[in-house]
Amino acid sequence: MLAVAGRAGSVGSLSAAELGMYLGLGLIAMGSGGIKPCVSANVGDQFSAENAHLVPKVFQIFYFIINFGSFFATLLIPLIKARFGAEVAFGVPGVLMAIAAVVFWIGNKRYVKVPAKPGGVVGALDVAVAVLLFVPVALVFFAVLPKVAKYVTGAEFTGAKALASFVAGFAWPYALVSAIAAVVGVLLFALRQKAAKTMGSWRCCCTRFATASSALPGRASLRWQSGSTARRQPRGRLRCCASCWSSRW
Repeated sequence: MLAVAGRAGSVGSLSAAELGMYLGLGLIAMGSGGIKPCVSANVGDQFSAENAHLVPKVFQIFYFIINFGSFFATLLIPLIKARFGAEVAFGVPGVLMAIAAVVFWIGNKRYVKVPAKPGGVVGALDVAVAVLLFVPVALVFFAVLPKVAKYVTGAEFTGAKALASFVAGFAWPYALVSAIAAVVGVLLFALRQKAAKTMGSWRCCCTRFATASSALPGRASLRWQSGSTARRQPRGRLRCCASCWSSRW
């Protein structure tokens, strides 16, 4: 996207270049926000007690490679831009990252994969809440402030009252969208908290047993549990934590 924006800027299409730049930076922010919390954890997940002694060495190599690439990219990308243009300067890292993604995907079956915590509905709600609550910030930085800066530096700016009138004239749709996003985000957060509490009560070690001799001859016991790690207990035993008892049983 940044390569396309660079090409648009080189041919004089500044509005398309600006739009492409914002979209590209937005995608970079989303990608960085997604990978940063996961990449180091994914490296650590590949180790067990048998090869734990290799963890320091691997992380040294891991961070050396990251800083090595960053250092030489800082030196080479400006030179590429000066020689071949912005589209090539942005395109080269894009192609290299695409190759790296393909290589990573090829080894997908060899990796140890630890399930997300929280995952499922709670994890999806976390993402939705974060996006919705960030909408007002994004609109201020990417929609309101650029117009305000352009107005303040222009000839039409006469003072604070004129600026307030200008902002009130164009910013109300952004304020409306921000308010809706914030309200929906808060409501989804409340739903997320309720879902997390419900899932926790189902998984908090709650195990219910009933004597099966009267209902199912030959069976030692019956067991109901939403989790998958319960251990079978003697007949007639009933064990449950207080929160599960009050909310489920």
